[in-house]
Amino acid sequence: MTLALDDGFEFSAAVDKGDVLGLDMPQPSQPGYRIEGAAFDPTVFRLDHFLTYDRDGAPRAQYMFTVLEDGASDILIKMRNGESGPVELFKRVSVNVGGNRGLF
Repeated sequence: MTLALDDGFEFSAAVDKGDVLGLDMPQPSQPGYRIEGAAFDPTVFRLDHFLTYDRDGAPRAQYMFTVLEDGASDILIKMRNGESGPVELFKRVSVNVGGNRGLF
């Protein structure tokens, strides 16, 4: 499953243990900002791949995670302005792994 994180800040996904979760997003649109990395629980997710690429001349980034354990956790995509600017939150993805996915 690959989530397109184009519009908005917060996203959610429901996956199963063993799934591969892709996060595809534009690079930050603010001048000078760039993706700085991702924060996640390494007992729930394993980062398998990160790449940057252009789609129709627009810079994008993609993360690929393998889901290791049942539970719920967030993946936080970070950005930074220049080399010495503070790290800021760019995107938040709340992930529910296995378990109850419905309202009841």
